[in-house]
Amino acid sequence: MAFDLKGTLASYDARGLTLCSIGSHSALEVAAGARAQGLRNLIITERGRNTTYDAYYARRTDGPPRGCVDATLELTAFADVLDATVQVRLRRENVVFVPNRSFEVYLHQRYSYAEIEERMAAFIMAELKLDAAGAPALSVFGGKLTTYRRLAEQALARLAPHLDMGPPWTHAAVLPSDDFAAPAAGEFGPGLGKAEVEWLMREEWARTADDILWRRSKLGLAVSPEQAAALARFVAGARSVSGVA
Repeated sequence: MAFDLKGTLASYDARGLTLCSIGSHSALEVAAGARAQGLRNLIITERGRNTTYDAYYARRTDGPPRGCVDATLELTAFADVLDATVQVRLRRENVVFVPNRSFEVYLHQRYSYAEIEERMAAFIMAELKLDAAGAPALSVFGGKLTTYRRLAEQALARLAPHLDMGPPWTHAAVLPSDDFAAPAAGEFGPGLGKAEVEWLMREEWARTADDILWRRSKLGLAVSPEQAAALARFVAGARSVSGVA
């Protein structure tokens, strides 16, 4: 069943929104950002993990204002946030869910992505909306750097029926620039190839193998004597060709 974006937003009281996030590394940023915008916040915690938010970062007004967390909701497991009773409470509290990396990791341990979308009754920032009445137009609301590839695949899956597109392929592809260290001739160490060595010599003023293995990195701890020797020969040859002393 498709997410009812208009129906969900219509049921919210825009004057009393609550930003909500799974309690992990970025939850405090969400809480602080909510407070900065005058919004209430709620952090979902797993049993035994609420002390950080309830004891140390709870918002207090007795004396100098401090803290940023308005409330926590402790569950047996993070994935329980998709239980129907929890979702009813989140809707009742006008929750707008901000998905972080932990949201995907913990919920996907129990549910498929389709099930997560099906069970999530609260509005979640990063919704996809496809308007196919005329030329297909896809709008993406929100998003997160750590999940942008999956979000992009979901977006293209929505567009695929309207465009001449092949099956998904990026899950097995190298990200742009991730092949930067792929060697054109020989491997000098873990992730250290000809392209990267040439870049270090050109941009970071590396002049010897030790510059690269010990001064620009600590790859010297991981390379074999044979790899170090091969790197030294390559650097010396590159310097002679370029005329660099």
